[in-house]
Amino acid sequence: MPTNSLTKLFLVSLSTFSVSQVWGKEYFNGLLNQQLTDILQCNFISYYNSKPGGPTPEAFLDFVEEPEQFYWFVENYLAVPFSVPSHLSANSDHKWEPCLKKKWIYEFLKEYEKPDVNYLANVLDKEQRLYFKDTFGGKAPVAKYAVFEVKEFDSYCILPPLVQTNIKSKDNKGYLSFQMDKTDYQMYLEMNDNKSSAMNHLYTNMENSEKKEIVKAIVEANNENSFQLICPSYYIKFHYNTECKPNSNILTCIDDHIKTQCIDGVKDDDNPSICDHLMNLFNSLKDFQLESFHKFLTTDELKLTKPRGQWVHPLFHVYDRKDHLNPKINILPDEFKRFNPKNSIYFSFSAEIPEKYSYVDNVPGNFQLSKYSSSVFDTFQNIFSVFKKKSPPIPPVSVKELSQKIKDFEFKTAKGPVQCMAVKKSLDLSIEVDIFKVAGVENICNLIDKYALTKDSDFKQNPKEKKMENLDQMEKGFHIDCILISTHIEAYNLIRQFLNLENVLSLVRYTSLYTHKFFKSVTSLKGNFLYDNPNAIKYAGSCGTAVLYIPAVLYRRNLYVPETFLSLYLGLSNLVSSNPSSPFFEYSIIEFLVSYFNKGAAKFLYYFISIISVLHINRYYYEQIYCHHNKHFDALKSKMIHPDIVQSVLKKLKSMISSPRYAKMMELYNKLESDTLFNYDEMIKILMKFDEFAQNKDVQERAQKKIDEEEKPEINSLEEMAKYNEEWLPKLTRPVIPVDPKDKPNPNIKFDENVRSDDNLTLADRDKELELYLYKYIGSLSADKTASNTESQTDLAFDENVQPTDAEEMKAASKEHLNTLDTEDSNNVETQDYYTNEEEQTTASEPENDEDPNLL
Repeated sequence: MPTNSLTKLFLVSLSTFSVSQVWGKEYFNGLLNQQLTDILQCNFISYYNSKPGGPTPEAFLDFVEEPEQFYWFVENYLAVPFSVPSHLSANSDHKWEPCLKKKWIYEFLKEYEKPDVNYLANVLDKEQRLYFKDTFGGKAPVAKYAVFEVKEFDSYCILPPLVQTNIKSKDNKGYLSFQMDKTDYQMYLEMNDNKSSAMNHLYTNMENSEKKEIVKAIVEANNENSFQLICPSYYIKFHYNTECKPNSNILTCIDDHIKTQCIDGVKDDDNPSICDHLMNLFNSLKDFQLESFHKFLTTDELKLTKPRGQWVHPLFHVYDRKDHLNPKINILPDEFKRFNPKNSIYFSFSAEIPEKYSYVDNVPGNFQLSKYSSSVFDTFQNIFSVFKKKSPPIPPVSVKELSQKIKDFEFKTAKGPVQCMAVKKSLDLSIEVDIFKVAGVENICNLIDKYALTKDSDFKQNPKEKKMENLDQMEKGFHIDCILISTHIEAYNLIRQFLNLENVLSLVRYTSLYTHKFFKSVTSLKGNFLYDNPNAIKYAGSCGTAVLYIPAVLYRRNLYVPETFLSLYLGLSNLVSSNPSSPFFEYSIIEFLVSYFNKGAAKFLYYFISIISVLHINRYYYEQIYCHHNKHFDALKSKMIHPDIVQSVLKKLKSMISSPRYAKMMELYNKLESDTLFNYDEMIKILMKFDEFAQNKDVQERAQKKIDEEEKPEINSLEEMAKYNEEWLPKLTRPVIPVDPKDKPNPNIKFDENVRSDDNLTLADRDKELELYLYKYIGSLSADKTASNTESQTDLAFDENVQPTDAEEMKAASKEHLNTLDTEDSNNVETQDYYTNEEEQTTASEPENDEDPNLL
């Protein structure tokens, strides 16, 4: 019988799981179903009506700017079974039945994949604001505050004090006492030599009243111990996360709040601020406190808020739901949490802050939605997970979904010309590419010195996730620096080509390849500080790998987006096809990144940073050339994206990748890299700093010396140079005849087994070496995929006169350049070093099976 019962229980449990559970939960798109909306409304009504007397607008919680308030609402309302407050149970205006005994967060996590907490907070914040507007009309919602209690400045009460005596009243029913008002307190402070003289001065200047009779009794007692001043509390209130997030030191945070209130606050006689009370106090004192207060407000030399002794943890008391329902606990209507009463603070300009104690709020946030899911439900989810259809971490977007998301099909347009007043000149177009790229390597070496040696990263730790391949052990910001600088150098090569400032041969020399070979070569690193430090070797190797993804993004390559009709060219020379102005452009990029995110961490990270770097580089060159090299602007205008369009693309990309659908992707990125990637101001600092470095004469001399020491092709005449150029030109031409499979390089064959390691390698040998080495990074396009359908239908912003796929034009440009050289120096047949050594030569081969065959 027990076995029978267990079988029945299993079958009944199985029947409770819908088909949707077998196929997995849905991604939360920001729209709540009717059931979740009803339960949420019930909780809002319960919360705002937690006490009799109707809903209170002061109860508003800001889920976005004050995340702790969102966590509190989930903990105290959404994660507990709903019940109707006793004073609302008889209210028939609302139907409670759909909500009773249901936990909103549990119902939500049954329906949807766990979303990003911040995204869910934004959605519920909008729902709460709708409820607030329906309930309170046009009243502006203001979030609850963190409250700090303060009573004294040095030994003085900040507010007019309560005077408590030990003198019995005439009817012997109690002791005499009275509350000073503002005028009383000012007169008392005018004679503050001692308590008796101050009270005597107050009695002399007071008007006849009941209070004066009490003061008279104190004066007649002629005993300082016959009375005491009890300081009332003043409550400093501000939004803690908003105002204290930049500075976690609470003392400094309070000081900053007071400065803001005093300098920018609006004076309200009915509700005097802490500034008004302090000014009243300082005006009454005879010392120099008023001057100190002014100095405090205008400089950072003085501190006002001081602690009394060591603080205890937790620093704050957050009132829970039961506290708000307890009539014995005095909670201000707009109070969310209060500074722990055991951690007393006061004001003083003269007192010192003890350095041995900490006044920093460093409690880590550990809010997790998953802890609110049902353990029983999760158990069944695990049991039935074998039946679930496996899907990629992020599914590709469909055409139907895309058409629903894109509401504005208008193309992006530039708002106007660049405002050059804000564009500082930093780009020098006169530096040769060879100098530029060698300077780039030196600059990256300096960065590795900064990241790997100064910060002393520990590569002996095991990585948190195997798939991260040690990326999570590197300092955030390194890959951005490495890729952005390398992209800058690669783009600089293009610009110099377009302006005919470089030998046409330079087009085949990916400058990123030079960086790659330098950091991957033991020979390059020997004798360098990098070679002696394992941490630095790791950084160098990672940068050397990362830069190989730049040509795949910058030059003419196809990115095919799954399940859509889109194809995309990413590049300074031709960033169109589905061009940047198109409303589809950002989706093409996102879906491309998704395909690599689903494959692993490294490729996704490198492509992500490379694509954003290319967009930043477009804006940088556009502004620099328009404002400071305007004579070249017309020739280059069609090769660059207008800064307004770049900004629009980046804004849309950031918005999209922050959505719950791509939360896993952004979460992985944030684990590995800095969040400054989308910040152009931060990126331009890196670019301008490198430009300044590359323009340094000492740097250029060191670069030239290194170039002079490099092996060069043996060319003794212009004819040999022309022949050498022609040898490379076919590599830039799209293949017309399909490649014979027999001619494809075998990726399983190591170069060392086939090519001699001596120094007398032929050009063909070196070509083969690079072909094998770059096999998995750069591949040739198949004959049937040499151009996308979209390309033929799009007016490409590309200058056909310098199109690198036009072999005849390239040959003509090459010969013209050779003739120029011959005319300029007929007595010297030695060619200038316009090309690099064998390390920069690359050929196109088929990509590996795990790569998108249409990518490179």
